This record gives sequence, C-alpha cells and structure tokens, in this order.
Amino acid sequence: MEGPESLKFTEKTGKTEDDYFQLIAGENDNDRRIDRIIRKILPELSLSKVYSSIRKGLIRINGGKVSEKKRVKKDDKISVHKSLYYPYTAGSVTSESIGRIKPPALQMDKINVIFENEFILAVDKPSGIPVQDSRKPGSELISWLKEYVNNTRPEEGLSFTPGPLNRIDKETSGLVFFSGNLYGAREFSEWIRLHLCRKFYLAIVSGIFDLKKEWTKWEDKLLKVPNNPKVQVSEKGLYACSFVKPLAVCSEKNISLLLVSIKTGRTHQIRVQCGERQHHIIGDKIYGGASTQLQRKNLFLHSWMMGFPPEKRKYLNLPEFLSAQIPDYFAMEIENNFGKEMLAWIINQPYNEIINGFNTYYI
Repeated sequence: MEGPESLKFTEKTGKTEDDYFQLIAGENDNDRRIDRIIRKILPELSLSKVYSSIRKGLIRINGGKVSEKKRVKKDDKISVHKSLYYPYTAGSVTSESIGRIKPPALQMDKINVIFENEFILAVDKPSGIPVQDSRKPGSELISWLKEYVNNTRPEEGLSFTPGPLNRIDKETSGLVFFSGNLYGAREFSEWIRLHLCRKFYLAIVSGIFDLKKEWTKWEDKLLKVPNNPKVQVSEKGLYACSFVKPLAVCSEKNISLLLVSIKTGRTHQIRVQCGERQHHIIGDKIYGGASTQLQRKNLFLHSWMMGFPPEKRKYLNLPEFLSAQIPDYFAMEIENNFGKEMLAWIINQPYNEIINGFNTYYI
C-alpha cells in the first residue's frame, strides 16, 4: 500500500489538501506506528476505523498513502481528513460539504490558561462547557486544549495527548488541571490519590448556616443511580467526605455562601451532600435547587483554589496554590447579597488564611 499518491485534487480521489488537517510529528513520535499515534490523537475512533481510514487514504504521511504498520519519523507531515474529527450527517462527505460544516464553537475568548509549564496546565473552565463528552466531540474543554497544545507546543509531539487530572461538572465553573507530559500526569495523579492537594470550592446554597461554626465534616456513601444522571446517598455507595465552612448569610433571601473542601472526589459530591442536608446549591436543577432566589440561572458552584503539598510541589515547579477568578455573575451575586467586603476578601485569594484555619479539621 505504501507509495506516493499526491494529495492534489484528482478526479480519482475527489480530495484536496484543504480537506485535511496537517500535523507535524515531533521527537516523541519518532519510530512510532501511525495507527498508535492516531489512536492518541483521536481516541474516540475505533481501531478498525483507524485501519480503514488509513487504507482509504484519509490518513497519510508526507502526502502519500501508507499501511497501518508504517512507522513515523520526526518531522513527518501527518495528514488527517477532517471527516475523522467532526461528526457528519448521513451521506457522502465531499470537499464542498466539508467547507460548509463548521466544528462546534467553543467560547475560546472565555477560556483562560491560568498556569502552564512542561508538567501541568491549569485552566479556568466557564460554566456550561463539559471537561470531556464523547457524545459531542469538539464541544468540550479537552478538544480546545488539544488545539491549544498543538498550536503552542508543536515540537513536543502528537503522541502525548494532555488529559484531565481532575474533573468538574459541566455547569460548575473554575479550576481544571491537565497533564503537560507523562511525568506530570503520574506525579499529580498520585497527589490526588493520596489526598495531598487541598481543594476549595465556593457555593451559594439555600438555607441559613450558623456563622459561629468553623469547619463541619460531612461524610456519606454515594451511589450512582442506574440509567440516570443522578447520584444518591446509599449504604451500598462509595465513601465521600467534604468539609464545609459558612462564610456569609443573607436572611432576606434565605441563602448562605459556603466554602467547601473535598477530601474525596465522587461524582456530584458537593451537590449531593448539600441537597441531602436540604441546603441545595442555587441553580441545581438535578438536586433540588432549580427555584433560584438569584437573578441568574447558573449553578452557583465554583472550583476556586487548589493548594499543593509543600514537600512535593517543587517536583512539578508549582506555586503554593492556584486559583480561578470568580465569574462575573457569581461575583455580582456575592456583592449584592453578602456585601462588598466579602467579595473583596475572595478576590484577594486568602489561601494562607484559609489553609491555616483548615488544617486542624482535615483528618
């Protein structure tokens, strides 16, 4: 199957070079098989689909058709047909149809990379964008990040694809971490597994808390409901642990502002535990907070700050902590309902004050 076959338009193939994404192989790709590289770039493709796409010439190296066992060399140009990136409606895909179909648009101007080095990338995720969603490829944060990395780190190779090191719900805003390389992925994941990172969220919930109380430990067992997006408290579930501290209350609207730290990272953990105690997160349509007392209908849950283990953060060249800016709509509601002083305190990112008061409760 190997041999030159030009990508220039021909009646035989009906394809032009504009129909392909052009990718340059990096040092990490040298001597890797093309099928394995494509599986890293497009993990949603089945192996049989990868093989058939290579045979059909939808995946090429240096403009020519190759076999699935072809080994790539550094600086090779890998051409991947656009139909493999984006879902199409039924019917044949032609050069003309590709020109009309646009990939799902992410609000890239609203996505900020907060911190980046060779090991880790920290991203401020807006509400409404999923971290990962195999049902709608191209519409999730991981797709934006892959494009960002390909544009900013082309020399590092295609075979390592950044993956999420933590996840937050689609409607939750704030910090999400991605691996920059394999070493960063392994090290950071081990920190998370051993509960060495301190994660803090902000939430606006229904009900009034006692401001005299410090941190309260919430412990439950959470179980995924079959064939349902919900998670419920059940003795058959997995252990979940959160620490909660009230920051402010608004008696007029019967709402409270909470600082929440999670020790475990179960699906929907904060949302379920708040709902179980009748302190539903405002804007939470799944767990009982849909009737909002606020102007916006967003889910008022924000992944705010993460602190890193002092004795280990030097291995990944990380600062003491990283934080994600409060979204404008969230900041407005904090100021309107809990006061300018509270908003100023949050904007000041008081990590040391928080962690010093928290450590005695984190058991």
